[in-house]
Amino acid sequence: MHTDEAVHAVILGEMLETGAYRYNPHDSHGPLLYYLSYPVLRVLGLHGLPGMEAWHLRLISALVGTATVLSLAFWVKDLGATAMLISAVLLALSAPFVYYQRYFIHEGLFVLLTLVLLLCLRAVVANRASTGAALSVGVVTALLFATKETAPLVLLASCLAAAGAWFTQKGARSQVQLWNSAGVRALLLAALIFLIVSLLFYSSFGANIPGLADALTAPLRFVHRAGGEGHEKPWWTYLDWLFARTAYTIPWSGWIVSGLAGTAAILRWNLTLVRFLFFFTLASGIIYSLIPYKTPWLELNILAPAALLAGVGAEAWWEAAGKFRPGLILLAVLAVIGLGRETVETCFVHPADARNALAYSPTVGDVDRLAATVQQLKSAYPNDPDNFIEVISTDYWPLPWYLRRLQPVGYWSEIPPDLKGDILITSPDLLPALLAKIGPGWKIDYFGLRPEVLAVVLSKPVPHE
Repeated sequence: MHTDEAVHAVILGEMLETGAYRYNPHDSHGPLLYYLSYPVLRVLGLHGLPGMEAWHLRLISALVGTATVLSLAFWVKDLGATAMLISAVLLALSAPFVYYQRYFIHEGLFVLLTLVLLLCLRAVVANRASTGAALSVGVVTALLFATKETAPLVLLASCLAAAGAWFTQKGARSQVQLWNSAGVRALLLAALIFLIVSLLFYSSFGANIPGLADALTAPLRFVHRAGGEGHEKPWWTYLDWLFARTAYTIPWSGWIVSGLAGTAAILRWNLTLVRFLFFFTLASGIIYSLIPYKTPWLELNILAPAALLAGVGAEAWWEAAGKFRPGLILLAVLAVIGLGRETVETCFVHPADARNALAYSPTVGDVDRLAATVQQLKSAYPNDPDNFIEVISTDYWPLPWYLRRLQPVGYWSEIPPDLKGDILITSPDLLPALLAKIGPGWKIDYFGLRPEVLAVVLSKPVPHE
């Protein structure tokens, strides 16, 4: 269980136990993922964190991923059935999508809503800023913001893409006129709906009014976090993750999706929607590259619109191939084999290996041994009234997930004044001070949590009967 998944699981577990949710702008993203997950887990019979299994949470992510693939059906009218079928195959087989759609994190839902928002923006243009189109844009934008505070980046990329598509339009550009009275009314209506839906989610539907103020400061928190907070990387990092050979395989998804997307931009440049998607993908790539904070799952925001273009590019290749179509079929088969091999190696054979470009600060297998050891140690003090676990560390995640059934457990970021537990879990930097406080005689064991992150388990000597 990845650290981020463990954090979300704890938040959702508290929501299941209490029936309430309070937005915290410092430790989590928006509330939508939890509100969508809550009824699913209730139907599965869960009432708190101890009863959860990893598959419960990842089922939700898989459903979101499935919905993302199915959403391409709504692009068929504009981009073609064959193109969207190919795009669906790319989304379903590409390693980054398969890998991160198995994570219980916000990014999959964010990507789905981004694609839906682009559909809604398309409807605004097609329907001349109708009331229905404006409502859809307002609702989806609010849901996007209720998912992650990075929603303004999508809006920025959309504006840049619209400008790019408009400026490269041949002939009269007056064919698209939204800045009239109807367009202004639609914009105001979308803004009003956005505010209403956002306020509902961030206030916990009226149960947490302070959440509204937190929502207003969330973009400021995002600006601060964009500086890196330990995740800062050079601007070319996404290019490296997408195209550089890994320890196991060539990143076929990056090369194939990008290559076919580029083909669409060349062979279908006359289509306004293709130009919009091209500029949206380009703007997203530039924006995310310029932000110092980088994690590999953020590249989904670049690959997803590129996958739409890739389907168009593949269809364009097919139409232009003529007598060379048998060779094109062979290339397609080889591409699918390459995608499949990459996905198998990175998502199923080596999912937590630190050499895997998709495995970003993964939880190592040693944490299972830690949980088993703590369970065994805890059973050695059955009659001790102080038989509880104290975790003392500034970096203990994802331990709350792995210790979820070993209650009671307390968590501290610094050494508390009183230490009464039979089992102490700490980090190497706090170990000397902790040993000075508890004295000699405690058994010490070391375990891995994540690459280069250790946990130290100290257990009180077991009294002899």
